[in-house]
Amino acid sequence: MTETFRTVSPADIQLRGDIDHVGLLTEELCNAIERASGPISIDLAAVTFLDASGLAMLSAVHEYAHTLGRTIRWHGVHGMPARVLSITGLDHRPNVGPS
Repeated sequence: MTETFRTVSPADIQLRGDIDHVGLLTEELCNAIERASGPISIDLAAVTFLDASGLAMLSAVHEYAHTLGRTIRWHGVHGMPARVLSITGLDHRPNVGPS
């Protein structure tokens, strides 16, 4: 597990490394979403690995933001994480894409 979470601002978040065994990452993302006052941008360009727990985390965070009336834009998805999202159909969710 080498996940890295970096908040540029509450509305601009970058994830890096392997997203597996997500632990505190879900809580950190939800806390950032609570502090944001508008649309949230989550950059996945530096994510190199995404397992089932990472998929569950992305889905849970997306749903949490929705319950707060916030929009998340997941971007920078490529490589292995893009393939996983494609296989599961999560790449067809609104606001998920490569750029």
